[in-house]
Amino acid sequence: MTELKKHYRDLSRKLHPDKNPDEDTTDQFMKVKTAYEILNDPEKRVLYDVYGTIDFSADDKMWQMIQQRFKNQTEQKAQFKAYKSQRSQTKVFGEVMPYYITWFLLTLYRVDRTGSTFNILVLSIGLVCFFEIQVRNNHGTGQFETFIKFMYKWFPAN
Repeated sequence: MTELKKHYRDLSRKLHPDKNPDEDTTDQFMKVKTAYEILNDPEKRVLYDVYGTIDFSADDKMWQMIQQRFKNQTEQKAQFKAYKSQRSQTKVFGEVMPYYITWFLLTLYRVDRTGSTFNILVLSIGLVCFFEIQVRNNHGTGQFETFIKFMYKWFPAN
């Protein structure tokens, strides 16, 4: 067991809210827990060394910025929903595009460009990419349950 883990366990036993109900020890316990999480994760440790912050959640930071700019709660919720939607679309774009770019480059260098086959293949790559992005944005990523439901809805079993 590492020295860091040993000291963390000792302090967490001593400061845990169930064993020591004082408010100061609860805050100290949370600080010790956060420090251990940062020191135990190499990526978080580097981020803390560079930026000096312990808040690594982009959603929390965005929510705080939205609360500062918009005083109306309905506007805050609408802006946060738009932010989440945009972040989801960017993630989907990053997941989908490398595959279609690879497919396009293979088509570009491996298919004879003089015939109509090349044009049809490039058009089909674009259409399939467009439709996959739309489906992932509307129905989620990695959830094949939606596709199975569609399949049973449009192609019912006899």
